[in-house]
Amino acid sequence: MTRGFSVSFMTFLLSLDFICAMLAVRLAAVIRAALFDSGIGKPIPTDNASPTPWWFYIVFPIAWLIILNAVGAYSPRQTYRLLLEIGALLKGTFIAIFIFFGMLYMASRTYSHLQAVLLVSFAGGLTIGYRTTMRVYFRLTGGRTYDSRRVLVVGTGELAQQISRQVRAYAWTGVFLAGYAHDDGLPETTVVTDAPILGKVSQVVELLDEHAIDEVILALEEPDYIHLRQLVQQLHECGVAIRFAPDLREMQYLFSTVEELEKMPLIGLREPRLSSSQRLVKRVVDVTLSSILLILALPLLLIVGLGVILTSRGPIIFAQDRIGEGMRPFKMYKFRTMVKDAEGRQDEVTKVDTNGNIIHKDPDDPRVTRFGRFLRRMSIDELPQLVNVLKGDMSLVGPRPEMPWIVSLYEPWQKKRFEIPAGMTGWWQINGRAGTMMHLSTEDDLYYIQNYSIWLDFVILLRTIPAVISRRGAF
Repeated sequence: MTRGFSVSFMTFLLSLDFICAMLAVRLAAVIRAALFDSGIGKPIPTDNASPTPWWFYIVFPIAWLIILNAVGAYSPRQTYRLLLEIGALLKGTFIAIFIFFGMLYMASRTYSHLQAVLLVSFAGGLTIGYRTTMRVYFRLTGGRTYDSRRVLVVGTGELAQQISRQVRAYAWTGVFLAGYAHDDGLPETTVVTDAPILGKVSQVVELLDEHAIDEVILALEEPDYIHLRQLVQQLHECGVAIRFAPDLREMQYLFSTVEELEKMPLIGLREPRLSSSQRLVKRVVDVTLSSILLILALPLLLIVGLGVILTSRGPIIFAQDRIGEGMRPFKMYKFRTMVKDAEGRQDEVTKVDTNGNIIHKDPDDPRVTRFGRFLRRMSIDELPQLVNVLKGDMSLVGPRPEMPWIVSLYEPWQKKRFEIPAGMTGWWQINGRAGTMMHLSTEDDLYYIQNYSIWLDFVILLRTIPAVISRRGAF
């Protein structure tokens, strides 16, 4: 369903990207000439009436399409979110810069380097601009209706509704959730609100023509495989695409692969650990950035340490037991923001909501000192964790380092968050920080593990800055 765009929509994207590249070539030439008239840049060669040869308007757009295809800009799986699509386009822009400058160095010394920078920048900017505008339009209008593929979800249980949410997330790619077929094995009181229930499972074949269904997703709870086989055979004769969603929700935080062994499909499951290359790059970035930040923050660290001494009794640095990668305990460093006996008074702030989920932080925590509350609001109390990063106990970005007593209450699936190093910041911080319930922050951490990339780390680091400035959820 999400393997690729339809042929017509792919043609549409390729055509617009090609046009954007051609416009970029022309805009770069015009802007470069205007800059030269203003006294910026080298003189335009006088032996050529046009500093941009005609064939460049063809060669560069073709190269641009090849690069975008290489970075996944035409794959719904890699661009189903706007942030991912912009990331792919930026990656393509940077690659184009290196390739283009290399080609210019080898083939042409007369083409202006300033014009080359303008060219690639305009190509990337125009492409990102129109695709973002297109996304916003599709979001406002409920998805791409042109050349859309109508999807029927067979089943109305939790699995079916989870599938439907994903279908709606891909609405901009041209998939449209037509409705559900009610599972005969579930009570009629099953409630779905995002699409109508068109009929029963036993009526699926009739529903195909009645509602112009293009694809059927089988998402039944504990299906009867004899009846399921019969249903698949009936659907196969109708010429629609058929997809089966096995109920693997308990294993959803494992990476899965599908392969064939003598035409027999096998679903492979493996733990979501970092590869050796990913771990190496992550560690190099951690050591480099944490060293720089520690040096820059040294005056602030001295001032804060003096403030802690003058405002309350106790040590400057508070070392607390936390659980890190591989369920290994370590001492996490923070500026002390609470009274000396704070850990013995944890019961004063720990609460349980109506669903049994633990709320272990309170914005009005009586144990926090006046100066400590300021440090927490500004997240300055966490600066000593840069030492943990240098030691290798933590990373700059990763899952939340949790306290042992909270980990002892985890369900097995929640412990998957310890498969990679804990972080000073993470997906949990930019999506709620301390204001997020413990069980929800764990889901944020697992989302980060499932979707890990160096680019995601970079995005989280950038988004941490406004999250800290806004003080959202910091207490």
